[in-house]
Amino acid sequence: PNNKTNAMLDINLFRTDRGADLEVVRASQRARFADEKLVDQVHEIDNQCREASHARGELSKQFNALNKEIANLRKAKQDTTHQQGLSKELKKRVEHAARHEAELLEARNALLSQIGNLIHAGVPVHSSEDHNEVAYVSDLPRRGLDDEDLRSHPDLTHMLGFADLEAGAAVSGTRGYFLLHEGVLLNQALISYGLHFLCQRGFQPVQTPYWLQRDVMAQCAQLSP
Repeated sequence: PNNKTNAMLDINLFRTDRGADLEVVRASQRARFADEKLVDQVHEIDNQCREASHARGELSKQFNALNKEIANLRKAKQDTTHQQGLSKELKKRVEHAARHEAELLEARNALLSQIGNLIHAGVPVHSSEDHNEVAYVSDLPRRGLDDEDLRSHPDLTHMLGFADLEAGAAVSGTRGYFLLHEGVLLNQALISYGLHFLCQRGFQPVQTPYWLQRDVMAQCAQLSP
């Protein structure tokens, strides 16, 4: 089943058997003036997903064991007609269980994606932004610059030659860009800093394998047959 989701929250925050406190998520939803019933709905359907996953796994074990038995019987030149019939029926049950699990997972992820990140305890709760608290006021001087002289990040990257925005937009849309010169070095430095920062706090860096479509790769490299 496809476990991909656009949700911001880890599903383990909804699994009470792993120490999760659902009230923490409910409180966050209340602070957002959002539907807190979603929390219990995700919890319930996730339990169904896990049960369905277990059931599908058990059927798969039975299916694999039966096919192994068939292979051994064939080696012994014995009749496998009965076992093959059972195997076909068991395969259908495995496929049905997998579809059921996938449907539950899709429904769970659809609900989970509606729940936002947890609200920090220090965030003031109000239905209007007019009541936001001022965290701090910067007293750094602007060195005599007027608002009209202040530049946006896209303007600065273009002026400094850090990026080619026009070429990026041409190949991937309005927000695309090609980093150039020191822009590349700055980006790599930020990535390196982020990795170092997280590693010092016990996180483990992981680099995933690259997956390329064969027909696209064939346009820029000679592939073995």
